[in-house]
Amino acid sequence: MPKLYVIPSLLADSGKDHIPPIVKATIEDLDVFVVEGLRTARRFIRTLIPGYNIDAAIFVQINKHDQQSTTEMVSEVLRTGKDIGLLSEAGSPCLADPGNTIVNQARKSGYQICPLSGPTSIVLALIASGKNGQQFTFHGYLPYKDPTLTKKLRHIDQALQQSGYTQIWMETPYRNDRLLQAICKTIPGHRSLTVACDLNS
Repeated sequence: MPKLYVIPSLLADSGKDHIPPIVKATIEDLDVFVVEGLRTARRFIRTLIPGYNIDAAIFVQINKHDQQSTTEMVSEVLRTGKDIGLLSEAGSPCLADPGNTIVNQARKSGYQICPLSGPTSIVLALIASGKNGQQFTFHGYLPYKDPTLTKKLRHIDQALQQSGYTQIWMETPYRNDRLLQAICKTIPGHRSLTVACDLNS
């Protein structure tokens, strides 16, 4: 049975030591990859395995704006019956990125799904926060624009108040200031907020 390896990558340019040896060994045996970012994936593999023959490998890039074309390209690769690696931009695939559709597609095509452990910003941030790790809700990326962002933040605050669950979300660095300003305006001041970044440094 062919395998789809769900491969964790670096959370930042540093942090190579956080990647388990099995990830390197797996990549060395693969020559077909489905990736979120082509340049990021190639750089990650070169960083991890300097001698890897990157030019001999096949990379199929996930097109977030054209899911149909990605599905068709991945289906073509799956029909070869070769083992494949799935790489996200950072951290573990399928968490706040479009990799889950590839996993579903591969499973339906008879592939064995083999997730590999490695850096996951969501889990690392939760562990470092000291907050409730028994019960938590992950919201992914929040809406960018108001009033949708404010509405979502109010919903999160209500969920926290009612359930006591830790509330987790992600944001891209260039939008952090805007989000923090929205949080300060919307969330009551007595709430505790943890900002986690550079988790692999």
